[in-house]
Formats: sequence, structure tokens, C-alpha cells
Amino acid sequence: MAQESTDDWAISAVGAGALRAKMTPLTMSIPNLTGMKVDFQSANYEASFVNSVLYSFGKNDLLTRGLQVRRKIGSLVLGVNFANMYSSQRTRDKGNDMKGTLHDFAPTPIIYALRILDDSPHDGDGSIVHDVKLLVDGVYRQDIKPMVIIDDLQRELVSAVTSKAEKDYLDPGSTYGGHKLTFDNLTLFERTPKYLDYMYINDHMRGWNSKNLDKNFDIELGEKYYEVIDPSGKPIQVNGKEYVVYLFDLGSIKDKINRVQVVATVANDYRIQVSQIYTKNIEGGHDYQGENKSYYQAEYWKTMAQADGNIKDSSNLRTIKVDFGYEVGNMIYGFDAHFNYLGFRFEEIRFDEDYRKFEEYKSSSFFVRMWLGY
Repeated sequence: MAQESTDDWAISAVGAGALRAKMTPLTMSIPNLTGMKVDFQSANYEASFVNSVLYSFGKNDLLTRGLQVRRKIGSLVLGVNFANMYSSQRTRDKGNDMKGTLHDFAPTPIIYALRILDDSPHDGDGSIVHDVKLLVDGVYRQDIKPMVIIDDLQRELVSAVTSKAEKDYLDPGSTYGGHKLTFDNLTLFERTPKYLDYMYINDHMRGWNSKNLDKNFDIELGEKYYEVIDPSGKPIQVNGKEYVVYLFDLGSIKDKINRVQVVATVANDYRIQVSQIYTKNIEGGHDYQGENKSYYQAEYWKTMAQADGNIKDSSNLRTIKVDFGYEVGNMIYGFDAHFNYLGFRFEEIRFDEDYRKFEEYKSSSFFVRMWLGY
């Protein structure tokens, strides 16, 4: 800890293993951050800066930074806030970009999964899926047909896998093997796709791995749990706990890919999620040896779009484009003002930009949130 002050200003710097890094409720508020915080204060100005390395492995770092500046004008206080979390790869050109970059150990996805659910499962009349198309580097790939499966949320942890060594693959867990993280981890509200079941169903349909398939997977039970449907048929409606999964296999593409998207035409009360099924095998490609569990892994489902309100009459029919990719950075900008007029107090507006990258592509989303109080 260090500090200095005069009659006009004061400054302090603190480094700690459990630092209280609080700026505003909508930008940064972390009670036990490992890092450094610098505070400056004068008669009409206040400023704070936060810096932390959340995780480091080799030349790959996960960093977070925050900045807050406030100006007092009579009874009015105006503030500007900034917070940023991003992945850095110091061995790569532009690897320190504050919008984030992929690290050297990021595996290459093979199958891209899209899930559409009923966002209000208690009342029926769920989401209607009219069309789902794959877009690779801006080109529609009609030649890559998805495997489409109807599944049920009530069986999200129920599997038709019979092998004792494999049937626990749906248990929540992590492949992270580094040092203990010293910040609050994001609570996982979602699960991973039932990728092992889906891969065995795919093997069964294609005639692959038949020896291991019979030994590790109950085909009769799988046909009971999962309904494989034709994607070129009539619109698909999922109600209640039902959901539909589209699996796009890009293993046949040998060229470099810069961007993968799905264009979905949906209506009613929908929720759209994405995931990626990948392998850490350095040779890539599919598993033809019957080692599905050790060969494949999947990301947790991530929600990319939701319907506004509980629509039941298809009046919100729209086409939505969502990107696949690894989340590599997040920036938050905030503006706050504190004053009191007739009991009304304006607090804060926040803008979010979320950066996802597939190879060299970055996309951002933009949100506005307002905090009002009395």
C-alpha cells in the first residue's frame, strides 16, 4: 500500500489478494479480486483504476481492468465508467488487443450445435422453427445438412449410454487443471449438450463404430428418448419441456474457415442457444475408433437470443442470425449522474460489447441498461 496527499488532492495505491473492486453496480463490483487499485481524489474530481490478472498459463492471460472518473458540479455528480475483461496471447501479433484473442490451446470445433426451446415451458404454445440454415464465410452451405433431434429438458441428465466409464459424461465438471482461481466464478445455469448420446445416434445412422456402439449404447432406449426428424419438412414446434437440436458437421470442410453462423427463422416464445462439439486431438477430424467420450467434448449452452414477451400467435416471426465462436472479451461502458429532483434520482446507463472470435473474426453485441431509483 502507498499513499500521498496535499491540501488539494490525495492518491493511494493498494495491492491485495482479496481487493474490494467496486465502481458501480452495472459495470464492476467484485468483492475479492486479486490485483491493484489506485484512487485519486480532489475537491471536484474522483478517479479509480483497477488492474488484475485473473488467470495466467504460459503466455496466455485473462485480464480485467476498470476505470472510473467523476466530476462534481454543485449538487450534480457526473461519472464515466469502463470495465474490460479479455484474453491475451502474448506470442501472437495483436495478441494484447483489449477486445480479446484466442489462446494457443483453443481446440477446433467439429460440430456446431443450435438449440431452440420454449422460453415459457409452463403454458404450451412454444417456439416455432420455420427454417435453419448454415452460413460459412458468408456463403449458405445447403450441402451440409444438419442432424435434427427432438429432446426433452426433463431428461437433460438422462442418457442412453450404458458404459459405466462413459455414462457420467453429463455430470457438471470442468477440464480446467490450473491453479485455483481467486475471483468469483460465473454460476453455470446451463448444461452441455448430450453430445455423447448424439454422437452414438449419428454412428448408428451412418453405420460407424458398430462394435463399440452395441457395447456402450442402448439403441432401443436411444430411439425412445430421441426423435430424429427431417429438417426439410414442415415447421417444427416445441412446447413445454421439449427442445430441438440442430447439429451441423463441418468435418468435411478442409479449407480455412473464418466465420460460422446460423440463420434461423422462428416465431412465438423462443430461446436460441449455441454450443460447439470439439476435439483436442491435434490431427482433428472425427473419431472412427469408437472412443467418443475421450475424443469429443462440448461447451456449455449459451443463450444468444430470446423472444420479447410470451407470444403465442406467431406475430413476432423473424429471421435471426447468430454467430458461433469462443468468447474472448467483454467491454462495459457506463455513464452515471447523481442528483435529486422532486424525489427522483437518475443513477446509470450501461452499454455492453461482447466479443466472440472464430479464427480472426470478432463480433459485438450492444445493450443499454438503465438504473433508476428514488
